[in-house]
Amino acid sequence: MPTTVTGVAQTTLTDQDLAAKILSEHKCAASSITQAILETADDSLRGEYMGILEKTLNHQKMIFDYMYKKGWYKLPPASPEEISYAKGQ
Repeated sequence: MPTTVTGVAQTTLTDQDLAAKILSEHKCAASSITQAILETADDSLRGEYMGILEKTLNHQKMIFDYMYKKGWYKLPPASPEEISYAKGQ
């Protein structure tokens, strides 16, 4: 329940809330960096962006794994058909 301190509503964020926000921000950053890579003509700059993207994706995976292990990110199991389709791509 929000509490009020000097007229400003405040809420308490849980570890799950913070992890979800950080994961969301990493997804957004990965998308933006990918767009920058696709629109960069300079090979050196493109390489820099690609390095940043790799770090961002690695961080995203760490956050996802943390949330998944805590039971905060639930995924339905993939069907054999979905797995076959993904492998064929």
